[in-house]
Amino acid sequence: MSNTLPYIILFVLFSISAIGENGLPSRKSLNELLKYFIFISYTYFFCCRAFIAADWLYYYPYFEKAPTLFDGSGNIKIFLQNSLFEKGYAFYNILLKTIYPNYLFLQFVSAFIDFLILHYFFKQYIPRYYILGWALYLIFQGYVFEIIILRNAKSIMLFLISIKYINQKKPLKYFILNLLGLCFHTSAIFYLPIYFLGSIKRRPKIEIIVFFIGNIVYLLNIQWIKEILFNLPILPGRAQSMLNIYLSSETFSSAYGLTIGYLERTFSFVLLYKYSFKLIDKDPKYRLFWYLFFLYICIYLFCSEMSILLERIPNLFVCSYWILYPCFYGSLKKDNKILFILIFLFYGVLKTMSLMNAKWAFYENFLSSYSSPQYRKQYLTY
Repeated sequence: MSNTLPYIILFVLFSISAIGENGLPSRKSLNELLKYFIFISYTYFFCCRAFIAADWLYYYPYFEKAPTLFDGSGNIKIFLQNSLFEKGYAFYNILLKTIYPNYLFLQFVSAFIDFLILHYFFKQYIPRYYILGWALYLIFQGYVFEIIILRNAKSIMLFLISIKYINQKKPLKYFILNLLGLCFHTSAIFYLPIYFLGSIKRRPKIEIIVFFIGNIVYLLNIQWIKEILFNLPILPGRAQSMLNIYLSSETFSSAYGLTIGYLERTFSFVLLYKYSFKLIDKDPKYRLFWYLFFLYICIYLFCSEMSILLERIPNLFVCSYWILYPCFYGSLKKDNKILFILIFLFYGVLKTMSLMNAKWAFYENFLSSYSSPQYRKQYLTY
C-alpha cells in the first residue's frame, strides 16, 4: 500500500486542481497558476524519477551499450544492425547518449517531450478543462506511458500530433508522423488506417449492435481468436515461435472476467454514446475521438480471451478518454460537476492502487537519494 501513496497523491492533487479550473476571465490568473503547478509536479515526478518499474531492466543496459555519434559510423552501424528494438528508438538512444551519457537523462528527456506534446494536445482540444485532461491521463495509462512503455509511448505521442492532420485532410503529414512512430514501436502500424476514419459517416444503430454482440462475446467468454490463430498456416521464424508462446501461456492468453474495468467501460459507453451526438454536432473534429473510443471499447469486448492483446492495443486509443470525458464534464451543471469529480476521485484512487501496488512501483527521485540499478533489481517482483 505504501508504494502506491506517491501516485495517489499526484492523482488527487491533479483532480483537486481541476475543480479550481474555470474558463471565466475572472479566474484567468488562478488557471495560469494551476497550470504552472501541473508543469512543476509533472516534471519533478516523471522527468526526475529514478529506476522505477521493470522495463528499465532492458532499456538501461541497451542505453549503456549504445555508441555515441563520436564513436564512428562503423560502431553505429553495428549497433543499429544488432538492435533488439526498432531503429528509431536505437538512434534516439545514440543521440541522447551523445548529449549526456546517463540513462536518467534519457528518462528525463523522454518524459519532458511527452509533457510538451500533451500540453499542446490538451490546449488544442480541451482548453477550458486542460487540468482535468491531465488527471484523466494519469489514471488512463499515463503512469504506464511515463514509467513503463517508453518506446510505445513515443509512437502514441506522434499519433497525438498527427490527429489534427486528419481533420485538416493532410494525409502526407499524417502518414509521415505515424511512419516515424513505427520506427519506435511496431504497434504504430494500427494507426495507419485510422486516417480514413475521419471521412466515415457514423452509423449509430450499427454501433449499438456491435456493442451488444461484444458484450455477449465477453460475458460468455467466446474464444474466437484462438480458434483462428490455431488454424493459421505456419508463420515465418520468430513470428510462429512468439505465437506459440502466447497461445500456450496462461498469463498471455488468459481471459478477463467481470471486473471493475468492465463495469467502468460499459458505464462510459452508455454515458458518452448519447452525449457524443451533441458534441459532434457542435464540433465535428470530435467525431474521430468517438471512433477511437469505440475501437477501445470493442477491443476489450472482442479480444478479452487474450490478455496480451489488451496490454498492447487499447493503449493506442485510450487518448479518447482524455478528451471525451472533459468535454462531457463541461456540459454538466455545477452540482453535477462536483459529483463527477468525487466519483472520478474514488475510481481513480482504486485504479491507481490496483496498478501501482507492487514492489517495482516503489518511487525514487534522482533529485534526492536513490538506489542503484543493481539494488533496484530486488524490487522486480509483484
